[in-house]
Amino acid sequence: MWNNANGNGTVKVTSDKPNAGIAECSQCPIGLTQTKTIPIRYLGTPGNIKINGVAQNGSYQINCGTAPINVAVDPVTNATNYVWIYPPGWTLSGSGNIVTLTPNAGSGGVIKVTTSRSDVPGLTTSSQLTITRPVPSKPVINSPDFLLCNPKTITATASNATSYNWVATGGITANSPGNTNSAQIKPFRQQKICNSRF
Repeated sequence: MWNNANGNGTVKVTSDKPNAGIAECSQCPIGLTQTKTIPIRYLGTPGNIKINGVAQNGSYQINCGTAPINVAVDPVTNATNYVWIYPPGWTLSGSGNIVTLTPNAGSGGVIKVTTSRSDVPGLTTSSQLTITRPVPSKPVINSPDFLLCNPKTITATASNATSYNWVATGGITANSPGNTNSAQIKPFRQQKICNSRF
């Protein structure tokens, strides 16, 4: 066993004759000692990966999109190298224990950091976080059939959606500032069949 520090440990073994009363052992040497120095090179283990400064555990959900995120781990004891693995299509900038990742619009996967120390080849420790990206569901327009005479506001819902793109055809226009789930629709021109009841 050893303490988690750099330094040199020592192990010592001493041989002795098992029983001085046994004739066969009367000439055995006693008190022979061998000492061996064992270098100790400790490497800490990364803690939970932080997303935008907040430590996450196990998995983390990022909305669809390509907004960069800050990814980090606390400095690891005696680590001299940090290697980051990230989902396909993402890009990395920076190095060390703090980096910036730019997601691909829809892909998730694993963010993993592996640490090592340059004076001990092959010694590594790591930490990882699973990234999930919610997939929007098919939108549902929250309005029954109606006769369009005057401008009307309609809405739609889709789970995990962050923006909506409205397109209207057949003599109708749709306007949704900010691509929200609400849009105002209106006919190109007033029709004679419309009356004040609508």
